[in-house]
Amino acid sequence: MVRQTGNKKSPAGRLRIVAGNWRSRLLDIADVPGLRPTSTRIRETLFNWLAPRLPGARCLDMCAGTGALGLEALSRGAAVAVFVERSAKAARMLRTNIETLQATSAEVLQMDALDFSRTQAPAPFDLVFLDPPFAADMLGDLCRLLSERKLLAGNAKIYLELDRDKPEPTLPEGWQVLKNKTAGNVRYMLVMPDKDRNGKMTVYAMYPGTFDPITLGHEDLVRRAIRLFDHVVVAIAENPSSKEPMFSLDERVAMAADALAGVERVEVTGYLGLTVDFAREHNLGVIIRGLRAVSDFEYEFQLANMNRHLTDEVETAFLTPTEKYTFISSSLVREVAMLGGDISEFVSPTVRKALTDRCNRA
Repeated sequence: MVRQTGNKKSPAGRLRIVAGNWRSRLLDIADVPGLRPTSTRIRETLFNWLAPRLPGARCLDMCAGTGALGLEALSRGAAVAVFVERSAKAARMLRTNIETLQATSAEVLQMDALDFSRTQAPAPFDLVFLDPPFAADMLGDLCRLLSERKLLAGNAKIYLELDRDKPEPTLPEGWQVLKNKTAGNVRYMLVMPDKDRNGKMTVYAMYPGTFDPITLGHEDLVRRAIRLFDHVVVAIAENPSSKEPMFSLDERVAMAADALAGVERVEVTGYLGLTVDFAREHNLGVIIRGLRAVSDFEYEFQLANMNRHLTDEVETAFLTPTEKYTFISSSLVREVAMLGGDISEFVSPTVRKALTDRCNRA
């Protein structure tokens, strides 16, 4: 993230973390010519795009500079961040900031980004931030090496930042542009490989609902959906239209994340607004809906048609539950719990405890 600006030297400044565990924390920036963090406005937009991918993600911040992007990712729930920065002074300041934040899952490598891509063989990354010096013209080479060296996980997304007046980089075959925006003199893009390692198209789906709370029926549907799709986002609605939830959004997200912790290629996140808008924003091509009985079909059919009217970019897939879960619903589980019944056969132990505690306080 070190910008080449001739002999002009930028004064040292402060970096502010936008959101997450370290929200509003101010960090020192090394006094290095041309060094500045990605703007707050761009970071807000970028991390809204990345929200479903962040929890537990492995991140690579290439040409890290201030480390603004990798640190923001860690603040918002990423599991690991590797920072690659050529400048010794910038790398030292980044290590100091990491120690200040007690970010034990962060690693700083003082080396050239191209050398890292050619010589290192870490575990694949879920998110990669590429923000090289504008004058370096290296985005195309970095993308090619990420692909050739198999540094990307199957559902990886790559952020690119460049001078808006320069041509967009040539991407590897099979990559697609998800987002492409400008702000001031900056063009910023989100891209991803369109094929997995076997050359097959990847399909991302979302399973929306209130999940108040998540039940074993919901868990069963997610586990079966992951057999059909490459990645499933369990999207928990913040404001249900017709009822006040028993649990807050954060509580419902936490319970669902705990219940699905052992399921690979599944993420849990909350959202606000139209489901189809969330799906388009995050490149989720399929909405999964569960059908427990014939009585569900009329409403779900209307909902699917409305969503198709709103956008033709997202399809709806209906799944029926495993037979032993056909009668389970969140509302019935809540009612049984409030009347003191045993709900251990309907929900995970974490959810059972949360429901019991909530009902005992009521």
